[in-house]
Amino acid sequence: MKVALKPFDPSNRWLTVWRYFIVAGVLYSIFIVPYEIGFVPHFSTAMEALTNFIHVAFIVDMAIIAHTAYWRSGQLITDRRQIRMRYIKGTFWIDFLANFPFELLLFFLPDHIGNIPTVGLLSLPHILRIHRLFQFLGNWETNPNINQVTVRVIKLVFVVAISAHLVAVAWHMIWLLEGKPMEGWGTNAVLSNAPALEAYIHSLYWAVTVLTTVGFGDITPTTEIEILFTIVVMFIGVTIYAYIIANITMLIPRIQGGRIEHQEDLDALRDFMRERRFPAELQNRVINYKDFVWSQTQGDYQRRLLSVLPHGLRHEVAAHLAEHILGLRQLFPDADEESLTRLVMAAQPEIHPPGGAIAASGQIIQEVFFITDGEARIISGDGTALCVLAAGEHFGSINAKAGTTRSASVIADGYCSVLRLDRTQIKDLSEGDPKLRAAIRRVTKRGERVNTQWKV
Repeated sequence: MKVALKPFDPSNRWLTVWRYFIVAGVLYSIFIVPYEIGFVPHFSTAMEALTNFIHVAFIVDMAIIAHTAYWRSGQLITDRRQIRMRYIKGTFWIDFLANFPFELLLFFLPDHIGNIPTVGLLSLPHILRIHRLFQFLGNWETNPNINQVTVRVIKLVFVVAISAHLVAVAWHMIWLLEGKPMEGWGTNAVLSNAPALEAYIHSLYWAVTVLTTVGFGDITPTTEIEILFTIVVMFIGVTIYAYIIANITMLIPRIQGGRIEHQEDLDALRDFMRERRFPAELQNRVINYKDFVWSQTQGDYQRRLLSVLPHGLRHEVAAHLAEHILGLRQLFPDADEESLTRLVMAAQPEIHPPGGAIAASGQIIQEVFFITDGEARIISGDGTALCVLAAGEHFGSINAKAGTTRSASVIADGYCSVLRLDRTQIKDLSEGDPKLRAAIRRVTKRGERVNTQWKV
């Protein structure tokens, strides 16, 4: 009985390890193999064995790709025919050319072309494996657990390093293919009998100076082929230069995050306060507060995120915020996940500066405040400190009669984060949720002494 092999899960841990191994093979094929071809006259037995092993690994990789499920529009596609067709229409032919054993053609060709072993020239198509590296980095760019700025920087470094390396190899190979002519650049640079590393350093130096459009002129093309190649490299250099500038221009705002927009907002606020002749001390307090709030909330991104998400996803995000971020689990340990989610959707997070009034004496009690971070002091009308409220405590009575006013003020002792809930919101939430009503009753009962004694 024939048993069909189940397609591989793309998130499989061993498959991830395999991809890293393949990336290492790509780097070997891009950096080591061209270096061996262009600068080392004879391949060592160990290098040949390693190269052959990597060839086999890439052929196995093609089979793995043709048997790995993939995501499409949020759905995992496991149909083997669809998987194979996607690969054939995608990168199969690039992989085929990159991994085809062109070295077998050596039986029909001379051992050397110019001063380069023919087997080396037949290995050049393996450089096409480079697409697997950028495919890997592309997957990184869609991974939410990896910083996208870091990926962009790595990608930029690879583009520059690979370009310079391959141009350096090609520059030296041209001199070798021409038979090391007396007027060639390598002869002028006294590289005829130089060690491989010395020749590579000279070639890389020339490649970098031309690609960066510097061109000091100490290493110059002399033969027609060298001149033509230099013209091509200059065009490549202009393209790479534009690519680098464009990426750096794009990366700077990404590195700064929303800091640039926030700084512009602060500058506009400073101009506004100076025009209105705000006292210097008040200006500093306002600026410090705005800066601190931004550092904590990143421009109230939480509320903006919840406002655009669909109902189901919004509840999942709110549940996570309630559990891990806003401290509601500590405030309401007996409430279930659904109840906490509803609280997050209704609550208004606030951050109060040091000395700022969270609630003032004489105000009508219409809200309940839950302290999630920091401390606050209850201050009487004559300035006496009556009590200190810490994270996990609350003030504001749910059961206070209509029109009841606060007899004391609540002042932030340092920066203080609170969740504000209107009493009518709490009652509306409680009416349709017995579990939440019981949880709120238990929490408010713990703080009844504060609310009864000082009416805050």
